[in-house]
Amino acid sequence: MIAELLLYLLPAPLTQHHYDVLVFYYTVQLLLHGHNPYNVPSNAPWIYSNPVPYPQWFAYPPFSLLVWSALSLPLYILHILNIFTFRIVDKIVVVGSVFWIAKRAEELRKGSYKFIVFNPLFWFTTAIHGMPDSLATALFVEALYRLYKKEKNYWVFYSLSLVTKQITWLTLPAFVGYWLKERRLKEMILVTLLSIAIVLPFFGKPFIEDVLAFHGERPPASLGYTGVPLIAVAGDASTFHIANLVAPCFGKPMPKVGIGSYVLSAAFLGILIWSFFKSIRGNFIGSMALASLGFILFSKVVSPQNLLLPFVVFLFAGAPYKWLLLPSIFAMIVDLSMGTAYGPLGYLAEDVLNALGTSIVHIYRSLGSLRPLLNAPGLPALLAYHVTVVILIYFLVKNRLDIKKFLFLYLVYLVLVSTSVTQTQSTLHKVVEFKHLKVAVIWPWLNPYSGIKAGDFLWMKVDPKIYWEYTYPLALGEVRWLKTHGFNVVGLVYSPDREDLYEYVPWLFAISEEKMGFVWVLAVPKSYKDYINGWASYPPSTNLTRLLKKIYRLTPLYINSKINMVNRLLNNTITLGVCPLPYPQREGKALVFVIGNIPNVSYKDVILEELPNNATIINDFYKGHVYWGTPITPTKPEELPWGR
Repeated sequence: MIAELLLYLLPAPLTQHHYDVLVFYYTVQLLLHGHNPYNVPSNAPWIYSNPVPYPQWFAYPPFSLLVWSALSLPLYILHILNIFTFRIVDKIVVVGSVFWIAKRAEELRKGSYKFIVFNPLFWFTTAIHGMPDSLATALFVEALYRLYKKEKNYWVFYSLSLVTKQITWLTLPAFVGYWLKERRLKEMILVTLLSIAIVLPFFGKPFIEDVLAFHGERPPASLGYTGVPLIAVAGDASTFHIANLVAPCFGKPMPKVGIGSYVLSAAFLGILIWSFFKSIRGNFIGSMALASLGFILFSKVVSPQNLLLPFVVFLFAGAPYKWLLLPSIFAMIVDLSMGTAYGPLGYLAEDVLNALGTSIVHIYRSLGSLRPLLNAPGLPALLAYHVTVVILIYFLVKNRLDIKKFLFLYLVYLVLVSTSVTQTQSTLHKVVEFKHLKVAVIWPWLNPYSGIKAGDFLWMKVDPKIYWEYTYPLALGEVRWLKTHGFNVVGLVYSPDREDLYEYVPWLFAISEEKMGFVWVLAVPKSYKDYINGWASYPPSTNLTRLLKKIYRLTPLYINSKINMVNRLLNNTITLGVCPLPYPQREGKALVFVIGNIPNVSYKDVILEELPNNATIINDFYKGHVYWGTPITPTKPEELPWGR
């Protein structure tokens, strides 16, 4: 028991999901301050280490939030609630849930304890991620255990599971069928009333949009049925949903729902209905297993933590341990390699690293050539995951289908999957040419609200609004300020790893909204230290010809050339527009400004020029050049904790 606890508890204080746990933390803060955390305004101060241009929200039902808040209340009263102490609270809840699942599952099927406790997926999504799916699964398993033991209060735990995470809703067809078959309508009513009572204080339009319609408009995720074709179309495994937002102006094709997606969605609905009738006929566990299979096969959003409850259901349905363990391993590898922009290191908590004098960004940059090696297992693991899931499915249905019929249906499934995602082209508008250039240079990652090292914001005891780093409303305010002060071009300091992290996206949206132009700026390194510390655009060993080619592909000039090519192929029967963002040119080439000595390199579509004298550097904190008084550089910097 001690060894198992150490396995889970040792990494717990040092790791977290790079996105969700910060949302959980701020949500608890909002609730403890007396605010409804579901009513998040468009300028909500959510921040985490991989910014996106839209506000974040707590997208789960409220019970896990209530549990975290209750346990965090003493820390809040003592003024010691911060991201580090909250992470401990979070991990205590979710890790404790895993051991409770293992205990109860062992009593329902011998051998389950070791399968769950030593399962890498359970360990990864709780000890590393800190996700509440284990709490939802623990409440569900407790309800199932008490129902099996014929205890009358099982419905309390089932109701709590339903208001913890949406994944438990998969079991509703089975439970409704059971209640109707056994004429236990009172328990169905009690579950409904308790669930409503917990949800009602938080209910409103945001709750409907973000919880009840959870992921309704989100692009598919890699472990879902459209994962593989989407990766092939979007060409971006980890942050494709951000890439879609800037398409097509920056060379990223925009996926849309294909006909296969509609057929598969209808099949998912049909399976849920089938699950209901299966339960009415007396096959309660089989009914839940069927719904879980439907979710894994047909749901467009399947993340690793979403697999905990289905795999526990399969366990109770008698699935072999090895065919549950293998997809667990592969799902974990997929998320480690493809689930975060930083790769496997992305789950190291930045506040911990920052206290040690470094950050995830420093480590990420220092690894350099090792990053492709660390990310390489992702796609093979994704394919292996699907293969092992198919084998698991065959085991569960082999009594009804022979191998030939099963393979035929799987072939049909693959055809539908391959047609579930296609490409589309947005309506574009005419480019406005520049009459003159007045450039304001922005360093997206050297922002005064975070300092040089990512993660500083977690320790600052100031208004949360100043923590909102790189997000769209802040970028929009800055671009508007620049426009009113006579600037017409925003210079974005380019770095190949930053482009992969999409820290430019909020700025590109803001620039488009204000009908301004942008230009890429290269900061030339004098040493490798410049790059590691964040000032330089690239390390000294970079192949600059390839770098310039990559920059060019991120300009409207490149995508417009592709649009013109498509127009010629269509013989002008359909005329596409042009990318609406203007971009400066010299001699028909894309202009890239340089800070420092211009390197002796050339690329046919790019021309390098020294940054003009009339350009203004807004926030180069590394070199000490800061233009105070803009929305991202406070008028009174001496009031900030780190001074001027």
